[in-house]
Amino acid sequence: MITAEKLRIHQRYKGDIDGWARTGDPLEKRAMTDQDWTDIDELLQRLALVKSVPVAESFRVATAKLLAERAPDPIVAEQLKTLAV
Repeated sequence: MITAEKLRIHQRYKGDIDGWARTGDPLEKRAMTDQDWTDIDELLQRLALVKSVPVAESFRVATAKLLAERAPDPIVAEQLKTLAV
C-alpha cells in the first residue's frame, strides 16, 4: 500500500530508486520496499498518460482501480494525481 510516508520518500529522491538504494537512511529503507517504489512509479506513469493523452476507457478504468487498491487514502491518491506529469 502506498502511504504518505512512502510517497514522501519517493519524492525526496525524485523517483531515483538507485539514489535511494545507495544513500537512503535505514529508517527509509525499512519503511519502503522495491515493490512499493515500483508501484508508485507505475501509478505515476499511468496517471500521467491519463492526464496527457487520449487513452482507452479500459486503461482509464484499470488505472482508477489500481489507484484505489494501492493508495486507498484519498489524500495520497490526490497527491499522486498531482505529481503525475
